[in-house]
Amino acid sequence: MAEQTALVMLAPDDSIDSIIQQVKNTGATHVDLLMPDGAPALQSRKSCDKLREAANRSDIELTFYTADPKIVKAAQTCQIMVVELDETALQPASASATVRPATPVAPAAPAITSQPRSLEEDFLASLESLPTAPSTTSPRRGADTIVVEPPAFAAQQPEDDWASALDSLSIAAVGGEAALRDHEKSLGNEWDFDGFNDLSDVLGGGEPSSAAPSRPRIRAEDIELTKDDMNRQLSKAKRDKLDKPPRRGLFGRGGATAATSMEILPENPQQRSWTRLLVGLLLVGLLLFGIWWLFFRNPATTITVSPPAQRAGVETYDDVRINYQPEALNDPSSAAILGRAIQSPVSVTVRGTVLEATSQPDKSAGGTIQIINRNTVDFPLAANTRVTTTNPQGQSVNYLITQDVVVPAAVVNPLAGVQFSRIDAPVTAVAPGEQYNLPPNENTAWVVEGYEESLLGINIQPIEGGTNILLKIPTENDIRPLLNQAVPLFRQAVPEQLKAQLQAGEEVAGIAFTPNIDEIAQNPLLYDMQTRPIPETDGDFELILTANFRGLAVPTQPSFAEQLARALPNALRIKAPTFNQETTAIVSNSLQLSDDTNANLLLATVVTAPKATDQAISSAAQAEMATALQGLSIQDARLKLEEFYQRGLIGPSYTLPEVEKLPDDAAQIRIVVQ
Repeated sequence: MAEQTALVMLAPDDSIDSIIQQVKNTGATHVDLLMPDGAPALQSRKSCDKLREAANRSDIELTFYTADPKIVKAAQTCQIMVVELDETALQPASASATVRPATPVAPAAPAITSQPRSLEEDFLASLESLPTAPSTTSPRRGADTIVVEPPAFAAQQPEDDWASALDSLSIAAVGGEAALRDHEKSLGNEWDFDGFNDLSDVLGGGEPSSAAPSRPRIRAEDIELTKDDMNRQLSKAKRDKLDKPPRRGLFGRGGATAATSMEILPENPQQRSWTRLLVGLLLVGLLLFGIWWLFFRNPATTITVSPPAQRAGVETYDDVRINYQPEALNDPSSAAILGRAIQSPVSVTVRGTVLEATSQPDKSAGGTIQIINRNTVDFPLAANTRVTTTNPQGQSVNYLITQDVVVPAAVVNPLAGVQFSRIDAPVTAVAPGEQYNLPPNENTAWVVEGYEESLLGINIQPIEGGTNILLKIPTENDIRPLLNQAVPLFRQAVPEQLKAQLQAGEEVAGIAFTPNIDEIAQNPLLYDMQTRPIPETDGDFELILTANFRGLAVPTQPSFAEQLARALPNALRIKAPTFNQETTAIVSNSLQLSDDTNANLLLATVVTAPKATDQAISSAAQAEMATALQGLSIQDARLKLEEFYQRGLIGPSYTLPEVEKLPDDAAQIRIVVQ
């Protein structure tokens, strides 16, 4: 349906149903309602809502023209476009009044005499008294329609005809800026000037042509702009807006001019929605950043401690026995758990440095000795026959004959009258070293092994060539300090090595392994040791320690902690029948596998104490502990927690995080009491 505008003049006593019917009877898409002062039907919000809903169902757009402040307020509340008129606009004009043109009329033009007028004509005539704005439009009259021709664009024209005509009106005159925005929404974000501008041309007070003898009276049914004219007016208004952008204030709207002039078009609701969305996203981002800053940027390091128990009545039970078996358990009174033993050799390597060099043999001594035979038979001696003598330091030293020799039979010496024979035999020391060097000595006898009663030897020449060298070889003094370094390495390596023995659905139980890792540094029988020099270093070496460890594989469901919570009290009652969980608490326990590999037994050490009435740790004590623990290594933190236990601040059990060092800021250390 083509867009049409109709003007309905209401009577003061019209009911809301009568008004609705009059609006529908117009058949127009835009209806301007002219309301007299004091019309009760539209002074209430309920009546305005009813009228607006009826118009919306019929796709009719409404505009109120009234001087009644109650109707203005009700229309603004119901989001209906309203133009607030001056009270004199609705006063009936004199019957003899004549509509005069705004500019002088040519003398030759005949004047139009006044005639009786209707209430509608009186209202339109009274509007001519309103201030006029300059306009370059020229009206031309058709048979029943006055068509306003749009002016040609002038370079010096600052505003379009529509803005000029309404320049003297305030935004308040049309229901305020909120009403403009609401009306804009109902029109699909673009003004429809077909209805509103028909009457605004009259309100603008455009000057008539100088050729016209007088300005003809405009009737309500004559107020109409053609569609083409309206499109040209709208295009011109948009061009002027682009050529002359409005001044903007702090929040994007104009300053004083924007607040008082109809020149500023309503804001785009879609643009405003995007702005609100961006602002909302920014606020959500700031909120998420704040949460991350508080809780995730520097996450707190948690240390779990047990509450202090009553010192009076503390008891320790050793060798509390808990059996483990591969079959599932269903008896809640059982002192056994589901598990199996696993074992694996574990090796760790630490590095050390030899502090002092050690003298070590380098080369072997050698020479020639004489072997004397006093017997009348020959003695063949094979190579590697051992001969022994004593060095100047009084040490017994051994040598080997390096080749086969035959000691001939003894003969009588005619000069000495003694019966003997001799032969030279080459010898070398059985090991390198300076202690095998001998000076010439004819008085010290050499003993030939296996021929002690028949042969003897002397060294007329020196035995020499044995040497020593200084080497940095690890000694016990170099190795002993490294054993303590191996203990924490074993703590990390043993569970990882034992995981290779697990089956699906199993985990390594958190118990003490066998052998006890803490005893490795004191008992050399628990491990094998090997040293290996590091090439191209000054005495550096690697110490490799290997031990065969045993552990316990337990199911992940139910967990080992759940099984232990059932089995440990039952096992403790077997050891101590007077144990009562209602009055006594288990404050700590430690478990390890039995040394007997065939026993399938866990041995537990359990510490109990009467349940305290108040087991809380004050916030001041927690702050003191966090301050004392800041910046400490895990080993030092354990010692500090032991001090807290001795002072009675915490119980005997605690859990430290798996970090090398605690945070330097006490605020990042959180003490949790369990």
